[in-house]
Parts: sequence; C-alpha cells; structure tokens
Amino acid sequence: MLEFLESVYTRLSSSSTLLAVVDIENISTTYKKSMAEVPSVVFAITNVRTAPLSGISSVVLSLDVRGRVSNLDTWNIATIVKELLHEKPIETSSVTCLIHIIDEIDVISNYDNALGCWVVGSKYNVIFSNADILVTSGAVGQIYADSTNVHVHSDHLIADFDGMISVYLDYESITHEGLHRFKDSSQFHKGNGNIYVTNVQFKFSSLSQLWNITYNASDVLNDGVTSSTSYLIKQTSYPKELQLLFHGTKTDNGKEFEIYAPKVILPVITVPFSRHEISILDFRFVLLSDANENLCKLTVEN
Repeated sequence: MLEFLESVYTRLSSSSTLLAVVDIENISTTYKKSMAEVPSVVFAITNVRTAPLSGISSVVLSLDVRGRVSNLDTWNIATIVKELLHEKPIETSSVTCLIHIIDEIDVISNYDNALGCWVVGSKYNVIFSNADILVTSGAVGQIYADSTNVHVHSDHLIADFDGMISVYLDYESITHEGLHRFKDSSQFHKGNGNIYVTNVQFKFSSLSQLWNITYNASDVLNDGVTSSTSYLIKQTSYPKELQLLFHGTKTDNGKEFEIYAPKVILPVITVPFSRHEISILDFRFVLLSDANENLCKLTVEN
C-alpha cells in the first residue's frame, strides 16, 4: 500500500487550506521530535487484513496531528485532514488497486507530557480491491421533506448524506399446515418498514421541519441581552408526518437513484451540542401507509 500512502501525502500536501496551518515538511509518514514544536501531521498504515471476499482487503490508516498550539487549533487541523480524506475518492498510481472506502473509526485527544504538545489521533478503515472488483460504500445525496408535495427544491432540503442507505421491510406472520404435513399457507398480520441512512450531515436549524417544535430566531439568552435562536420542545412536540424524498448517487457505479416515501416519521433524534454547525448522525425513518396503501417507491437509473 505504498501507493496509497503516497496518494494520501499528495492529497494533504496539495491543500492550500492545510498548508496555511501546517508546513509541508511537517506532513510525513515519519515522526521527528522536532515536529512537537510546530503543528504536524504524521500518518502510517497499521493492521493489514484481508476481507472474506477474494480480491478485497482492508487496512487501518493511523493519523496523528501534533503541536504546541491549543487543543482547539489541533482539533481544527484534524478536521481539515478528515475533510480532505473524504472530499473525493483517492486514486493511487497502481491500476490494479482501487480505494473504495475511507471511514473514520476512532479519534482521541490528549496532551503528551513527554513531548509537551497536544495530540489528536485518528484511525480510518480503508477498503481497497483489485481493479476488476467494485465495492459500494453506499451513496451520496440529499434528503428532502415536505408535508404535502415534496420535490427536489432548496426549500425542501433538510440534510445531505454520505453513507449507507437501505429500505428494510418485515412482516410478522402465522403459517398454517391444515391437514397437510407441511405448512401450506400464511397469514400476515403486522408489518414494519424503515429507511436507514448513515452519515447524515444534519443542521440543527432543520429540526423544526421534522418535529413539532416552536422555532424562534429572535430570542435571547437568560441574560435577556444576548441575541439567540431557540427551539422550544413541549410535551406535544411529537414527530411530524412528512413526505420524504432521497435523491442520490450510488458510489459503486455513479448511477442516480431516488427513494420516495409518501408518509414517514422520524421517531428518534439526537440533539448534539458542539462547536460544529453541522453534526453527523444516523437516522431511522419509519414508513407509514398513505391513503392509497403505498409505503415507498424506489427508482434507479438504468
């Protein structure tokens, strides 16, 4: 995977955003003690393993951001690096090796007393394969919602996503054997339908589009002075019944697809408070039957 390390270095060292805070000589696969004096990015491959499917392998990319700057500055650099790794597919110089997935699996932050610097350490799972094998890491796209007539429009956009998306349906049933030795009929009496989507880039300001929450952009903090935006959650702040439209592109073949659900709710939501305007969440939408007994429609480009 030397080609992959070279490609990671090229991606990082070509970024003007990263080079504005980290000198190019301090982006390396080898750590030197002098790097503790200034911000540095050091990365290496660990834990090489082979996946069950022949021709597919995976490794762990370990990446440390160090420097005698504030912990916040170190985190900001780590965020820049993460965005660069996920910006677009990383291509290697080898025509027999395709990089499919680079997914952050762990991140820690601590102060290194020995070197006297802050450290943000990240680990990324990397899946790669031979050139004649395609592996999907899901899809990228947008989620649109409206109460009556959803369509692809900026007014209906509630979130972007870059992960796995799937429709799950199951029925509870009773089977009967009658006078026969083997069961010969079934009765379906309860069904469940969900749409799961991971890595949803969710803005807290979109919360009032999904739940019955009172939104006020002209509120103030408890001091009565500081201008603020508030979201009042009441006992009656239950999920809204919405029309939902997923419009995306499959990452394995570039084909477009849509998932239209005429009636859904989002029964569970996490409200994170962090320094980032956008939070990365996983959503589970519950499919409800509309007046025509429709649950969802899946459309894929030929």
